[in-house]
Amino acid sequence: MAQRALLFTKPNTSDSILLQVGQKATLLYKGYQGQIEVFNQLVTDINDSTITLGFDHGLSHKNQRQLGKKLRAAHKTIRIADIIGFRRITIGRQLAKSAVNIGLLVGSVLLLQSVYNTPNLNATADFFISMGIGFSVFGIQHIVLPENIKHYMADGWQVTVVRD
Repeated sequence: MAQRALLFTKPNTSDSILLQVGQKATLLYKGYQGQIEVFNQLVTDINDSTITLGFDHGLSHKNQRQLGKKLRAAHKTIRIADIIGFRRITIGRQLAKSAVNIGLLVGSVLLLQSVYNTPNLNATADFFISMGIGFSVFGIQHIVLPENIKHYMADGWQVTVVRD
């Protein structure tokens, strides 16, 4: 059986984005009661009317409650008609993000090591410098490779279900 994919197109331009099963995506959509939600996960299924992100762990409702909300939050089925905005996250972007994270980790460890080896700083100064480095690393990660919504349906994007 042929796989289905979502083809996002913007009429009057040559812009098109194909979102396939196995790719990561961030979707902005209207939730069950009309609230706006954002979900970022791997696309695991696409059919004629819905897209599924994440994996269903097959747990009963009672077991999900006992294990907390983490497992429920790892799986969403979203109606295609409810999509308000989207961003496809390619494997190259994911690899670049991993490389940036590793570089920032190594850099922050080396910087913190030199800060902690400075004899004229007290524990409070060390703490605030560590916090500053942590917030800086977090900010750089989100500035360099954001995963926020990039394309909005209100800007003219249209979506159709296609077969690969």
